[in-house]
Amino acid sequence: MRSFLLAVALVAAGCAGSSPASDEITVFATTPILGDIVRNIAGDQVTVEVLMPVGADPHSFQPSVRQVADLRDADVVIANGLDLEESILDILQDVAQDGTRLLEVGSLADPLPFKDAPETLDPHVWLDPVRGIAIAQAVAGELGRLLPAGAAAFTARQTEYAGRLKAIDAQIATQLASVVNRTIVTNHEALGYFADRYDLEVIGSISPGGSSAGEPSGRDLADLADAIEEHGVNAIFTDVGGSRRLAEVLAGELDRPIAVVEVFTGTFGQEGSGADTYLGLLETNGARVAEALS
Repeated sequence: MRSFLLAVALVAAGCAGSSPASDEITVFATTPILGDIVRNIAGDQVTVEVLMPVGADPHSFQPSVRQVADLRDADVVIANGLDLEESILDILQDVAQDGTRLLEVGSLADPLPFKDAPETLDPHVWLDPVRGIAIAQAVAGELGRLLPAGAAAFTARQTEYAGRLKAIDAQIATQLASVVNRTIVTNHEALGYFADRYDLEVIGSISPGGSSAGEPSGRDLADLADAIEEHGVNAIFTDVGGSRRLAEVLAGELDRPIAVVEVFTGTFGQEGSGADTYLGLLETNGARVAEALS
């Protein structure tokens, strides 16, 4: 990491941190989801760049040296925080120490602890539309601080966007209202906020902790299989683009059919997937969960 940061410093030596111009600012969002929220609020006076491509795992992504130099030139970097971008924490801290504004929105969205690690806050706040509204409010406030002349327009767009999020929230609640068995299993602890919002119970996850990189033991899987049988769980939810292998192995060990259902947790789907925007991601996830549990 020291050699990487040294290389970054050399590239950035001629790139002093920028100050907001009177009529334009540049925002770097770490994830596509945050980038989409920013774009819905920003308008023409804001240049919005996104660090991670669609499909990247935010827990393990590594930027290029050029990308890190671009972060330094931004007026603000908007990150989730709460250790979501765990592989680039040092980079984000280094960029902030060099003078680039860093706004971590996860801590502003009423974060919850992980069920199995209550000393650690769950970063997946965007999977609750109401917390998505809090993120959008934080973004609008930050853009207004950087560009006061556009503050009223940022607020108006945020208000309209919040209305669309509220409509999706009500739609998902209606879809799930008739579900009887509200217990679910996930491949890692990513659906805690979704479950909290819609009165579901996550009884266990295949990979321990909030990272998709955790590896369960055989004992862990056996205990989870017992819990699935005890609670009559009907579906295991996995990340789109992630490995389904352990979920399918676990489902195959049970004495009854159980669905393995992909949902979008850490990133968007490709164009046309129905989950290529933040609003579409929420809507698609809601429909898939409701169908699997009905």
